[in-house]
Amino acid sequence: MGDAGCAPRPGCEMRDAGCVRQSNPLLRDSGTLSLVPRRYLSAMRRLQKLDTWRGAQELARAAYLLTTTPTVSKHFALVDQIRRAAISIPANIAEGYALGTTAQFVRCLKIALGSSTELLSHLTLLKSLGLMPETELQPCIDLCERVVAMTIGLIRRLMSR
Repeated sequence: MGDAGCAPRPGCEMRDAGCVRQSNPLLRDSGTLSLVPRRYLSAMRRLQKLDTWRGAQELARAAYLLTTTPTVSKHFALVDQIRRAAISIPANIAEGYALGTTAQFVRCLKIALGSSTELLSHLTLLKSLGLMPETELQPCIDLCERVVAMTIGLIRRLMSR
């Protein structure tokens, strides 16, 4: 038996990571294979209900949009760092959530927390350099602080179990 109880069966190919393809009876007529095993679909739906992940997604979108403004977009190194930190936050939360153990989830949440505070530092730098009006920047800073607080709260709750 492979990873997470996925035994080889017709329509299922095995790789090192376990069951990677599974025939979808709804798509059998077209011959298309579903690349996502059904057991992961409900986990993804639960991830989308996680407030911390939703806040991180919103933050990533807001931070990314900030970097498209003309005054900021010409600062390539800073824009690159803001974008990388911003997209790393929800990605690490999702990765930890999918790994299946509390310890792994907490480890990934700590990485997401590091990326959140890194992003907060970059946004604070934008503010101090005057590259963007504070009225446009402050909502993103506030959202970043909220995501930091939510991530810390989730880590504490998971570690107290």
